[in-house]
Amino acid sequence: MASVRSIGTAFGAAVAGVVANVAGLGDATEPGAVGNAVTAVYMFCCIPFGLAALLMFRFVHVALGKPEALLTADRRLAGRAE
Repeated sequence: MASVRSIGTAFGAAVAGVVANVAGLGDATEPGAVGNAVTAVYMFCCIPFGLAALLMFRFVHVALGKPEALLTADRRLAGRAE
């Protein structure tokens, strides 16, 4: 499992380096250019978190179904218990 984590870290670092290079960090010596490149890398790193959130909401929707259906099922079960 540690090797899978190491491969993930290596690919993540490689992608961050490519994004920083495309954002202009390759020849940057001014603080403004470095700041823009760092901002681009951080913004690019938000993409996986956004995708994870979307997939999580989709999974919850698929796993639990519609909230209205759950409420009516709870009411039916509560009526049977009495």
